Amino acid sequence: MEDKSIAKDAIENAKRWLSSSSANAERGNYDLAVYSLEMSMEIALKALVFSAEADIPKTHSIGDRVMKIVREDVNLSRSIGGQIEEVVHTFNSLSTLRSISGYIYETRSTLEDMRKIYEKFARETARIVGLCEKAIDPKKQI
Repeated sequence: MEDKSIAKDAIENAKRWLSSSSANAERGNYDLAVYSLEMSMEIALKALVFSAEADIPKTHSIGDRVMKIVREDVNLSRSIGGQIEEVVHTFNSLSTLRSISGYIYETRSTLEDMRKIYEKFARETARIVGLCEKAIDPKKQI
């Protein structure tokens, strides 16, 4: 199935965004690190949608759509369904911070503000990307 292949490719892309986030944080570029965290989680969630062979919304506001698809798809519901509300809540929280990180110069946020956000979401984003990967490919060792 083409959509399953796209879902796996999307997870690999999400993992690269996650790696980029870590690299940016190591350099002190916390605005870029936060932006990359959000992209990582967004793409991982879109991978779930691909794996269910559903249409991908052309928007960043995908939380409700992902929750509906996971609840309706037997395989996804079994693997991630019990955590999907928490996952979507975390994504929605991080998503609202993406614009702040992308336009740090306009929002008058500081790199210190971004560091705190990064530290709050980095571990959870990595966990969610891994959870999405396992939901798409349950046989994969993470």
